[in-house]
Amino acid sequence: MDDYPSRKESHRMNTTILEAYGAEPSRQTLKKVSDRFKKHGAKFDLRVMATHGGTISWKAKELARTIVSGPIGGVIGSKLLGEYLGDENIACSDIGGTSFDVALITKGNFAIKSDPDMARLVLSLPLVAMDSVGAGAGSFVRLDPYSKSIKLGPDSAGYRVGTCWADSGLDTVSVSDCHVVLGYLNPENFLGGAIKLDVQRARDHIKAQIADPLGLSVEDAAAGVIELLDLTLSEYLRANISAKGYNPAEFTCFSYGGAGPVHTYGYTEGVGFKDVVVPAWAAGFSAFGCACADFEYRYDKSVDLGVAQFASDADKAAACASLQEAWSELAVKVIEEFVINGYKAEDVMLIP
Repeated sequence: MDDYPSRKESHRMNTTILEAYGAEPSRQTLKKVSDRFKKHGAKFDLRVMATHGGTISWKAKELARTIVSGPIGGVIGSKLLGEYLGDENIACSDIGGTSFDVALITKGNFAIKSDPDMARLVLSLPLVAMDSVGAGAGSFVRLDPYSKSIKLGPDSAGYRVGTCWADSGLDTVSVSDCHVVLGYLNPENFLGGAIKLDVQRARDHIKAQIADPLGLSVEDAAAGVIELLDLTLSEYLRANISAKGYNPAEFTCFSYGGAGPVHTYGYTEGVGFKDVVVPAWAAGFSAFGCACADFEYRYDKSVDLGVAQFASDADKAAACASLQEAWSELAVKVIEEFVINGYKAEDVMLIP
């Protein structure tokens, strides 16, 4: 078996299981999307964002490399926009409905984790370094029955927005309900008007679940929820930067994601960033990054070489030959991927 040939067999096994039960079944779905695009005139095959920061074809042999592709697109988009604006150090912050994702670009480059962990399983996949916390605009809001303190998440309304959407089937207040009550979200133009939000329904739920038990008005309760979320995100962002030995004053913060514009001020205030940038297309910024990413494949392989301290020239040459052989194997894999997509072998650029 030559899939994910990296050291640490348990990591490799986890990745192979992900490939078999998660990635491979999605191939047929991606094929249908690609076929649909071609019917509408697309001249190229569908490509998907990969963990290493490039895009790969849905025909790729190792499709598990497309896991968590959305947030990675935001990092790629930030890198490109940073180059245009002249920013080398960027704190990428992506807040949507379920999570808050943070990544750092330093001196124009982002870091890669060789063995990231997901759902408590370590994988043999190179992944753009990101840190996430379960907090977003869809996070459920609850009141602790003993301490009377507000608890956010970790579960979320996800695409169902909150109780403000009558068809959501939800009866637990979400952060988005607080946005609607305070007028931060236009109830008549959510999703371009496709979904109508019920302000009174959100008010009733906030009043019953949060405001009345705390002796607050609905508006004060909603504002308190948003302030608590902003504080949580701010502390997480600041700690993430400081833990890596950096000073926020050296960074420009890029804020994007569906909830980026309504929370940017709250979670960046007081952190001390050099500047804060909110793209006009914040909700689609990760998709923008995916579209800007290079078409590239990345393959890795672990090679064990035993070279003595005073090895002979022949032994050193043999070790070098083994490394060259491994490199050649990886080069063949990469070239095959591009040939499958109709490219010529001589047009492929190989970068060690």
